[in-house]
Amino acid sequence: MIAPINDKTLTDFHPLVETTLPPKPQFNGWMDNVMKHTRLVKENDTQVDSLKETVQTQVADIFAKRFSSQYTDIFSSLIIAQKLFHNESRRKVLVLMSDMVEDQPPYRFDKMSWTTATNQKLLSELDAKGLIPDLSGVCVYVSGASAESAELAGNIGQFWQAYFQRTKADVDPSRYAHVLLHWPPSKSCQF
Repeated sequence: MIAPINDKTLTDFHPLVETTLPPKPQFNGWMDNVMKHTRLVKENDTQVDSLKETVQTQVADIFAKRFSSQYTDIFSSLIIAQKLFHNESRRKVLVLMSDMVEDQPPYRFDKMSWTTATNQKLLSELDAKGLIPDLSGVCVYVSGASAESAELAGNIGQFWQAYFQRTKADVDPSRYAHVLLHWPPSKSCQF
């Protein structure tokens, strides 16, 4: 699934691309016919290949367009992620393609005065407002992290590390960067 992060994420959420790959056919040597199972595997592989081609085309079309939004509401996007991943049995990987500069009022990261107490104060406020989701079992990657200065980028990065730890997500500083450095997701995610 690919969905935008914008000022209407919580009120008007709709994925730009969404697909579910079919599970691989299971084989039981006591019950299943080998020839039938082989045919089912080939049919499944053909279906998966077709879905992957469709998704690649859709993704290319999406990234060819320029999206703009008055605000970026990352916090609401993460609330949506919690809802999407809740009770999901498959491996959970969240890739945020964002500069990670929250600018949905009242939080304007590029306008804030960052001090040693800022992170704790901000996390307490967000917790009181119910804006710290439970992302247990979710492996988080951030690609595109940037800001007007290295100092601001560092402060924002430290905040997001603390935030994701509070959400119980599996996050590592090596997976928070301007470009994805470790892709595809490693199996070293704790979950």
